[in-house]
Formats: sequence, structure tokens, C-alpha cells
Amino acid sequence: MRSFVSRWCAALLLTALALPASAAPAPKAGEKPEKASAAETIKKALDSTNNFDFSGVALPAVLNTLAEQYKINITLDRTVVQQMGFDPDSMAVELKMKEGKMRSALRALVGQYNLTFATVGDTLLITTEEIAVYRQLKQRVALDFDSVPLSKATKEMSAKYGVNVVIDPRAVKSKAAENVVTLQVDDVPFEAAIRLMCEMA
Repeated sequence: MRSFVSRWCAALLLTALALPASAAPAPKAGEKPEKASAAETIKKALDSTNNFDFSGVALPAVLNTLAEQYKINITLDRTVVQQMGFDPDSMAVELKMKEGKMRSALRALVGQYNLTFATVGDTLLITTEEIAVYRQLKQRVALDFDSVPLSKATKEMSAKYGVNVVIDPRAVKSKAAENVVTLQVDDVPFEAAIRLMCEMA
């Protein structure tokens, strides 16, 4: 049994890099809508459409412009960029895009320096792919689930923290993903919380 649980836990694929996370469920009639999490606000900004025109502008200045325009936190990982041999303030970028999603524009901009982006806490972090995955999985989270099906719990975590959590189709087919979990934790790594939930299910 233990080996089965371990294999199933390993089958939960965590995909970072700011992939679209599921939206929070709509409030029922008469209920007040819950305030959107920072990750949901960032996702909404990334999915919005606009025109983008940057020519010879330093990447940090472009990121500041986008942060102000979309009212979200965007941070360039200057330490990593400098370790790559770049001076952040000299990283000029070029982009002309009409009626494009902010997600596509940002990917094209940071991709010019082999960087990517990921939602970490309340910030859209611009860094390398390796660091993006590490920072997402190690971010501290708080959970409070009481007899909630694993599939629903992971969907809520995905929306709240901006990390895609994909359950192995075999677990869905066997209905194991509908096993309930009860977990209340505070200030633990995202990855550790997911593993605990898997073992409970």
C-alpha cells in the first residue's frame, strides 16, 4: 500500500512557469464573492489583451511599466541575472505586438535573455526556469481543508498560489482523486503540503 501511495504522489505533476491555473468557483446566490488572491489577480493580468511596443528599452524599465499598468508586482531576479553575466539596466529589449496577451508579450520579452516568469506569493518573478520551479515549490503556504476531495483541494491550491497541479489520469479513472483530505497547516512549503495531501488520499 505504501509503495502505491508513493507512486501516486509522484504522479502529481507540478508545472510552474505561470501556466494558466483554474479559476476560483463562482459564488452561490446570496453569497459575497471572495476576494481574489494575488495569484488570481496576476493570472487575470497575464490573460488580458493589449498592444505592446518597446524598442531599445531596458528590461527593468519595461517591467516597471507593465507593473504600473496592470497593478501587479513584477520583480526581476537581479542576482540570477548578474550571475548570468548581464547588467540588468543594460538589458535592452525589442517587441512590437498588436492585440496580444500580456502573457505572450512578457514571454517574448524575457525570452530574449533566456528567462521566464512564475507567480511566487504575490509577485510575478522574472528569473531562470530552474529557479522559477524551485521558488514556486518552496513558497510557504497555509491550508485549511476539512473532508475535501483531493481533486477539489488541489484545484483550490492551484488557483490560490498560481501553480498548476495535474493529477495523473489513472488516479482520476480509479476515483482515487475523489478521496477526501483533512489538513490544516500554516507556513509550510507548497511541495510538502501537496505530498501530505496525497498520502492522506
